[in-house]
Amino acid sequence: ADLAMDYLQAFSRAFEAESAKQLDKLKEKTGIEDLPERLTLGAGLVYLRTSQPFHLAMRLAESLITEAKRAAKAVSNENPPSSVAFYRVTSSLVEDYDDLLDLTLTHHHAGHAYRATLGPYFLADRAPRLADLIGLTELLGSEGMARGPTRQLLTLMGHAEGEARQRYRRWRMRMKEGRKDEFTKFARLFESLTGSPLPEDLPYAPIERWKGALVSPLGDALALMGAGHVSQKKTAEEDAA
Repeated sequence: ADLAMDYLQAFSRAFEAESAKQLDKLKEKTGIEDLPERLTLGAGLVYLRTSQPFHLAMRLAESLITEAKRAAKAVSNENPPSSVAFYRVTSSLVEDYDDLLDLTLTHHHAGHAYRATLGPYFLADRAPRLADLIGLTELLGSEGMARGPTRQLLTLMGHAEGEARQRYRRWRMRMKEGRKDEFTKFARLFESLTGSPLPEDLPYAPIERWKGALVSPLGDALALMGAGHVSQKKTAEEDAA
């Protein structure tokens, strides 16, 4: 689980590169020009405990694959980018991702829907990029980053939106005063992922494909942290040490 996302990125790069080579050979051999430049992936990834039913996890993974492919084809039906949708199971295992969105990832306040996910993510250079999410995950897990309030924020969004706003504003103030570089990087990653500047009241942004819902990448970053994500860079540094 700790290497799953980095493995997916490495596999995707290798798969796309090899498929491009083979398709070029096929064009030369057959003379057929109307072939894709390369093949891409739509991936579904489920993090779960070993005691949970594997067959239900497979069904959820298939539901996530459908979500990933839907997002990619919305970009381009002819040349969709590789994409991934993922979910970390922390309670009962629900096998349909649409149900999970409504049951565990969406809260409603004052006529607005707040979703603690920004996925699916693209493995290509297109927002929201998986690489930016991993960067946010590693930033939140770094020494000195006040990541506790981000967990509390998502919990509070379920029942106390006003308190969530207060906690977030205090966190912003402390970070800007004591950890300015980390806060600047946090804001930059948020904007890169969502296309919107980091808000002052809550770290949620409007995304067109979510049909009016306000969304945040924080839930996805915390899911990766909870799964023990380890980056390739950190692994290489540890091996070198």
